[in-house]
Amino acid sequence: MVLVITILLAATRQVASAKKWILSGGTLGVLLSIMLAFAALSSDAIHSLLKAKLTGAFILIFASLLIAWTVIWMKSEGKKLSQKTFQY
Repeated sequence: MVLVITILLAATRQVASAKKWILSGGTLGVLLSIMLAFAALSSDAIHSLLKAKLTGAFILIFASLLIAWTVIWMKSEGKKLSQKTFQY
């Protein structure tokens, strides 16, 4: 996550108030993930699914999809940035 935030901050350093939005989005993401983890570990229904390994499979699939989407998005953004760089 730090790598993505650092890349975003570097790419948008000339955009007004970008730092505020990027850092607040990262902070909100961390807080929401902590709350979701707490809810998942305290819920009896989800806890029983953990024993059945269905939740583990879902988490792995979801994480894989998020990583794939991030790679595709970063590739397209990198292409856009390189085109802007070489235009000047």
